[in-house]
Amino acid sequence: MKVKRLYTAKIFPMHMVAETEEGILKMFQTTPIRHLKESDLMPLPYFQPIGKCGEEAPEYMYKMYGLTK
Repeated sequence: MKVKRLYTAKIFPMHMVAETEEGILKMFQTTPIRHLKESDLMPLPYFQPIGKCGEEAPEYMYKMYGLTK
């Protein structure tokens, strides 16, 4: 699955946030580690990914979830 960016979310410690190619933010549970499907993603309105709420995830995490930039 192709995404623009992947973020860790401090306010959702068991979730990560993916920004789709369309710029829509969606979150998913981090466990179990698996290749994501569209059905794993939940809409996440009103989330600021950078700053107090989270930061961009390291590159190796994209592969863990079957994501590409």
